[in-house]
Amino acid sequence: MISLPIKLRDETLFSPDPVYRYPRNPVRILRTDWRADLEFPLGEFHPETRVFPERDAEIVPDGDGFRFRASRPGDWMLFHPDQPPVFVFLDDPTAWPVSADAVRIPLKSDSPDNQAPILNEAMAKLSREGGGTLVVGPGVFRIGTLFMQSGVNLHLEAGAVLLASDNAEDFPVEPEENVNRNLPRSLIPGATRRLVLFQSVENAGIVGRGVISANGSAWRHRLMPGRRLMMNLMRLVNCKNIRIEGVELRDSEFWTVHAILSERLRFDRVKLISEIPPKGWDRFQKADSQSVWNNADGINPDSSQDVEILNCVFHTGDDCVPIKNTSTWRGELRDVRRIHVRGGLMRCSTTACKIGTETLGGFMEDIVFEDIDIVQASRAFAADMKDGATGRRLAFRNIRVHRCNRPFDFWIISREGQENQTRFSRLEEIEVANVDFAVTGIEGANGECHLQGRGPAHNITGVRFHGVSWEGHPFDPSLHPLMKINEFAEVILN
Repeated sequence: MISLPIKLRDETLFSPDPVYRYPRNPVRILRTDWRADLEFPLGEFHPETRVFPERDAEIVPDGDGFRFRASRPGDWMLFHPDQPPVFVFLDDPTAWPVSADAVRIPLKSDSPDNQAPILNEAMAKLSREGGGTLVVGPGVFRIGTLFMQSGVNLHLEAGAVLLASDNAEDFPVEPEENVNRNLPRSLIPGATRRLVLFQSVENAGIVGRGVISANGSAWRHRLMPGRRLMMNLMRLVNCKNIRIEGVELRDSEFWTVHAILSERLRFDRVKLISEIPPKGWDRFQKADSQSVWNNADGINPDSSQDVEILNCVFHTGDDCVPIKNTSTWRGELRDVRRIHVRGGLMRCSTTACKIGTETLGGFMEDIVFEDIDIVQASRAFAADMKDGATGRRLAFRNIRVHRCNRPFDFWIISREGQENQTRFSRLEEIEVANVDFAVTGIEGANGECHLQGRGPAHNITGVRFHGVSWEGHPFDPSLHPLMKINEFAEVILN
């Protein structure tokens, strides 16, 4: 056995700060290569701390503390409701090798200077020459917006940190002609700046063990009360064949990843870690606020097709994976098809696995969430259909929901502020299979779930439940006291 005396560190700038006027919620991150004989001392943990997923790893007593060990490479969360969550990321040492012909780019570490122009020039040159891999080695590098290029893969080695600049002028605002303003206000996109931008890019990506931090906590510190920066950590528009693998995407100020009008995207073993604020965190700005979210979504596939989100880790201040259908970019709108979310961990302040709320197109279909551990969420699943698209062939399979307030909502609802709305959605063929809702009602009051259509033409058909348990008991939606089902929803219990 090899024992590493590793001290866990609070990460992503979530340290206590009275300027924010609310208590901060830190997370802790430990990342290293996996070895079969490796154990970590974790002495400060509460005796009721649990490890998720609950397989291939364990925490074992060691005197007054604990030790962590795992039988394979992978990602785990150690969780106790009254303790900061700890993420243990154990990499396969052979993952993400650097190719022999990769180009290393010299950057200034720990410099206040914006290093993005150097990276952008190098990526543009490499793309013109036919593409290749650009490597960033260890160090902390301040950057403005990165403009990704076709044929170029950015490789971030372990210890490489790309940290958002503290100068707003380093992040150009989206040109107004790209923004569709002919929408209800609640559908117009909030973010207009990007830290990493893929626009009309093909056959490219970002891989490795490094970190990209949007510095969102610092930006909220600087701009609140007042206007937010409104910046995506990563935005993909009109892209094809993009892969994001291994990297940590931390501390987003707004949606972490927004992928719109794109196809054949692969997110594999990505770690998305943003702040989950306490209830009413923005009360200094809104006196009666009960907000538990700060718009720091995880991955938002939007009007896109053939998206894979595999073995990713989410700790987000809003939804983990909300799948959307909008026309916010130049008014263009495409149906959503073939979205596959498989494996990984989720913890969030709102909904873990979500379809909606923006649902403008014709169809959102063949969407699968499976083999996921939801450590904690307000809602585990939802299809919030507000704008007219038909959702069909939606599946939630083999999911372990450890703590949530209410398990799910599948419903046809209206867009706020649209009194004369005439176009409404439908839902067809929803499968919920082999799902365990272990602990519900964690927020105390509202644990109700909804299966509700709007009328005969805007109904829900073919909702199938199989092998579902709710707090240790077989789940029958027609009998459960917290289920709200109306006559426009067809439920089938296998």
